[in-house]
Amino acid sequence: MADEGFGSSLWKNVEAIKLGQDGGIEAPVRADDRDGIVVGLGHLAEADARRSTAPTPPPRRRWWVRLLRRRA
Repeated sequence: MADEGFGSSLWKNVEAIKLGQDGGIEAPVRADDRDGIVVGLGHLAEADARRSTAPTPPPRRRWWVRLLRRRA
């Protein structure tokens, strides 16, 4: 099938689905708290691009560390 044109992205997503040795289906799917459930090669690439450019939040300190830290 042609690389461009109507249905080419659909065909690429269908080709990405594989059958596992145990009869299971392996598909390009990811779920996270920011984007929700992402299905498909194009959507995964977009989500990865957004994730790589997004600033990482500073690590949160545990409440008990702040509570128990020593004051010198």
